[in-house]
Amino acid sequence: MSGQQLTRELIEEWAYSDIIIDAYESGDDGDAARFEIAVFEFFGVRGLLDFAADPACLARLYFVDLLAKTFLWMFRNNAGLPFHFSRFLGIMSKEDYRRMNEEREEKIYEICLVLDSMRSIKDPAIQSLYKQILDFRHDQVSSSAEFYYRCLKNLDLSLFSTNLT
Repeated sequence: MSGQQLTRELIEEWAYSDIIIDAYESGDDGDAARFEIAVFEFFGVRGLLDFAADPACLARLYFVDLLAKTFLWMFRNNAGLPFHFSRFLGIMSKEDYRRMNEEREEKIYEICLVLDSMRSIKDPAIQSLYKQILDFRHDQVSSSAEFYYRCLKNLDLSLFSTNLT
């Protein structure tokens, strides 16, 4: 694992220059996960869209990939049953179950706000992603991993690979 301190400024500089961030470049799954978590903590879904919508961003494809996976995650995140992970703990209290669902619904709503904001971005790549995600929801018949991976496989992000550099 890399010991390099990930900061908002470092990730932003990486997005627009050729500096190297060890956690991104190392090839270690733990480092990659740490980098992705840092990106989400510092920028959130809205920040992913900001980078993805900027043709000058050298890491545009990285950010749009995370953004697309976040949107597709909504299709997989159906409500769970009110049982604790361990079968020995039994059923959750009604309050805990409601709180769990409220938190999930809040997160999904925030993601949907970002998705909806894409309607007003004129960039053809962003418009393409927006339309694809909304079209996928019409194909959804279950919240299975199979549907998620099929959508991910069929996602066309080719318009994002043409940067202005």
